[in-house]
Amino acid sequence: MAIHYLLDLLWSNRKELIIRESAEKFLKVMREKQTMTIEEAKQVIGHVRTYYKVTNTLKKIGLVRTYRDPASKKLVLAVSVESYKFFVKRYLMEEVEEFFRVKP
Repeated sequence: MAIHYLLDLLWSNRKELIIRESAEKFLKVMREKQTMTIEEAKQVIGHVRTYYKVTNTLKKIGLVRTYRDPASKKLVLAVSVESYKFFVKRYLMEEVEEFFRVKP
């Protein structure tokens, strides 16, 4: 449920529906695997431009980070669970505060 809320915040525009769906698919796979090479991520997301839009946005908010795997020397994407929890809590609190704010 929270992942849908997060994706709605990031890509709420109707034109960005494909990006949102790709991000959802990407995060579901990342939740299972925790780490993924860039080649695997491109295969999961499909289109290369969509891959860059999804990963760059998730990197900017701190949800996904990139590092070089010492064993295979490949770039690997890793999901940050702490960042995800913080992000969802922060935005949920803003929504709750806005909902209960007195309107003149």
